[in-house]
Amino acid sequence: MSNQQDPPRLLSLTSQQVNIITEILQEVVTDLLSIDFSDPALDDATIRHHAAATGKRQICERLLRWDTVQLADFQQEIDQRSE
Repeated sequence: MSNQQDPPRLLSLTSQQVNIITEILQEVVTDLLSIDFSDPALDDATIRHHAAATGKRQICERLLRWDTVQLADFQQEIDQRSE
């Protein structure tokens, strides 16, 4: 058995997919910026809305940098093993 690990499977988004995710991200950020916390009567709904929008933003950001993160993690593993 070999101790070598296969390289990670990368997501490899197409440019069209990147454009769609970027558009969604821009819409979500605009939505986050427009959220108004000034009405205490709406705090529950506002907080839920903010949490959902923040989750969407995080997902879009992670998708857009997924390949880069995976490659960096895999390279770090290789570097650690070679020490």
